[in-house]
Amino acid sequence: MKGKIFMILFALPFFGVGVWMGYSIGSNLLDASRMQQWVPVQAALQRAGYESHTGDDSDTYEAYAQYTYSYHGQSFTGHRVAISGGADNIGDYQTDLGNRLRQAMGRGETVTVFVNPENPAEAIVDRSIRWGMVGFKSIFFFVFGGVGLGLIIFVLRSPKEKDLTAPEFRDAPWLANDDWQTESIRSSSKTTMYFAWGFAAFWNLISAFLPFVIYEEVTEKGNMAALIGLLFPLVGIGLLVWALRRTLEWRRFGRAPVELDPFPGSIGGHVGGTIDINLPFDSSAKFSLTLSNLHSYVSGSGKNRSRKESAKWQDVQVAHVSSGPK
Repeated sequence: MKGKIFMILFALPFFGVGVWMGYSIGSNLLDASRMQQWVPVQAALQRAGYESHTGDDSDTYEAYAQYTYSYHGQSFTGHRVAISGGADNIGDYQTDLGNRLRQAMGRGETVTVFVNPENPAEAIVDRSIRWGMVGFKSIFFFVFGGVGLGLIIFVLRSPKEKDLTAPEFRDAPWLANDDWQTESIRSSSKTTMYFAWGFAAFWNLISAFLPFVIYEEVTEKGNMAALIGLLFPLVGIGLLVWALRRTLEWRRFGRAPVELDPFPGSIGGHVGGTIDINLPFDSSAKFSLTLSNLHSYVSGSGKNRSRKESAKWQDVQVAHVSSGPK
């Protein structure tokens, strides 16, 4: 129980970042949608430009402006420049907008601002959606939110650990494994396929912006060492290939359940069964079957308990092929 609580507490910050980024993206898109009904008016700039903020490892920029405008005979002063407030260094949006406004003010030109007809004191210079910023926030939304939500669901759905020393498991220890309640045991190929796609998506979302950053570093700054960063997208392509191969494997073989006969296999006795796969029957086909004997045991006590496994022996045989339901 303590382990589950710890995992949930560990996952909550990731999930929180995802929720916050999702809220930020949604509110920006909603603002942009309602601003399409706002009225364009001409405004006189009082001050404009952009501010630089120096951090530990990067600089960020924030465009600013102060402007006055009239609407239905009333004068107003506005400061809002863009939908997404705050400083950032995603592309050249902030510096380009700040320079454009400062140059217009220097020439004594007016600029078009958009005024909320229901609240004329509310106005904005640029009501367009920054898709680059949306994409950047989406990475955090999907990656952090997905990891946090996935961990929480995994913990909540994971079965409660069973005590193998309990009387009901003393003579039938295999019943402690929920997958071994019946003689049919499903393969883990579907789980592997989902994991492959999830990990490939996670990796590619994180590294999706790297080619654009690398292009800027190489073309504008001549930093050829930045090309090393291309390894991350290449690994992402390899992960997608892996996920695709797991998908094709799943589609080819299907669930491939093992039907144990006898059930359960007895120590010192026989173990056997049938594996049903989605392949046309071919009497000449050969299937290599590997059977491993694993010694699973628990060591330690209390919070220091841990499960370990060691292989005692392994044997390889050729399985007998026969026609089946599929």
